Amino acid sequence: SSTGTGTLNTKTSFSTTTVRAISDIDQKKENNSSNSTHNASVNFFEPFSKKFKGEATYEFTYNTNAQYKRSLNKLNGDYSVLDSVFSNDFSNDKYVHQARVKLIYEVKKYRIGVGLRGRNVVLENTNNYTGKLFEQNVSNLLPFANLNYNFNQNTHLYFNYNTNSQQPNINQLQPLPNNTNQNFITLGNPDLLPTFMHQFNLNFNSYKPVSGKYFWMGGNYNITQNAFSSKLEYDSLGRSVSTPINTNGNYSGNGWLGGNIPMFSKLLSLNMNASTGLYSNTNYINGQKNITRNNSYNGNLGISVDLDKYFFDINGSYEYNVPFSTINNQNNLPYTTQTYNFMGRVELPKKFFIESDANYTINSRRTSGYNLNFFIINASVAKHFGKLENLIVSAKAFDILNQNIAANRQVYNNVITDSKTKIISRYFLLNITYKFNSQKTKEDDNEY
Repeated sequence: SSTGTGTLNTKTSFSTTTVRAISDIDQKKENNSSNSTHNASVNFFEPFSKKFKGEATYEFTYNTNAQYKRSLNKLNGDYSVLDSVFSNDFSNDKYVHQARVKLIYEVKKYRIGVGLRGRNVVLENTNNYTGKLFEQNVSNLLPFANLNYNFNQNTHLYFNYNTNSQQPNINQLQPLPNNTNQNFITLGNPDLLPTFMHQFNLNFNSYKPVSGKYFWMGGNYNITQNAFSSKLEYDSLGRSVSTPINTNGNYSGNGWLGGNIPMFSKLLSLNMNASTGLYSNTNYINGQKNITRNNSYNGNLGISVDLDKYFFDINGSYEYNVPFSTINNQNNLPYTTQTYNFMGRVELPKKFFIESDANYTINSRRTSGYNLNFFIINASVAKHFGKLENLIVSAKAFDILNQNIAANRQVYNNVITDSKTKIISRYFLLNITYKFNSQKTKEDDNEY
C-alpha cells in the first residue's frame, strides 16, 4: 500500500487571442493505493520411462487493486473543494485459474518439451464513485514448445515457442483524466481487454576451446493480439487526450549473428557482428488508423590485441534506421549513427597501470541542431600494492575534452522526438580499492 500527497500548480499563457479554454490550475492531489496478491499451486511430475516425462500443474491467483485519487481546489487559501472531474475511487479484482500439462522427451543430444496451458481470467473493475461494475471473463489456450539440441559439448541449438497473456494495470483501467500536463491528458479505459502474445526465440552458438573461435546467431519474433495501444484525440487548441485501447497487427523482431576469430596464438582477435530490428505499432489518431514502423540495421567490426602487459581494443559500428508512419510522411526519413571506440591498458614497472578509453559518436540525418558529434576520452593511472595486489590506488579523469552529452531519437505513433541531455562533464576522481577475496598472487595464477 502507498499514500502520496502533492500539489499541481499550472499557469498557461497564449501567444494568440484564442479563447482561454485552458484555465490555470492550483490543486492538491491525494493518492491512496493498495495491492494484494494471493497464490496457491500444486505440481505433479511423473517419469514414464528413461526418455519420457510428464508434468501437470494447477495454479490459482487472486489479485486485488484499489486506487483512490482525489483533487482538491483552493478556496479562501485552503484546499477544500473537491474537483469531481479529476477524482475517482476505483478497484480491480482479478481471479486467475491456470492448468498446465507438459510432455518431455529427452535423449543424449536433444530435449523436446511440448505443452498446453488453459487459463481463465475474471476481471471485476468497479467504479466506486458511481457504483458501476465492468466485468470481463476471458479464457485462453496457451500452447508452448521448446527444443534443445547439442551437436557436441560446445555447439548448441535452442528453439522456444511460447504464448502469454498480459492483463491491464489499474492506471490503464481507471476512467480518470490525468491533468498533470494540460496539453496531454490521459484517461483510463475500464473495457480494456488482456493481450495475447506469440513469442518465438531461436539461438545457436559454437565455441572451440583450443582455437578460441566463437560463433553465434539467433533471433526472436513477437506478435501481439489485443495489444495495448492508444486512441489519441486533438481538440481545437491542439491539446491531446490519450486513452488506452486494444489493437491488432503489432509485432517486433530482432536478428543477430557474430563471431570471434583469434589469430597469431590468440595475441590478436577479430570480432564482428551484425543485427537487425523490426518494430510495428498500430494506434488511432482523431479516428484515423495509424501504423508506425521502425526498422534498424547495425554492423560492428573490432580488433583486439593482448600482449600480456599490453592490451588494445579498437572497434567501429554503423547503425541505419528507417522509420515509417502512415499519417505523418515527414517522419519517413532514415537516420544513422556511427560509433568508434578505443580502449587500451599498459602495465608499467613497479605495478603501475595506465588505462584509457575513447568514444567518438557521429549522429546524422536528424533534426537541425541534433546532428551531434562528440568525442569522450577517459584515462586513469593506477598503482597496485602488496604481494596479492589487492590494494589499488588510482587517479581517474573522465570526459577530458568536456563534450559529454546524451543524444536520443524516439519513434512512436506519429511522432519522432529528438532529445539531447547535458550530463555530468569533465571531472576527476581519486579511487582506493581493497579486495578482501584476493587469495593468490599473479605467480600462483601462472602455475596453472
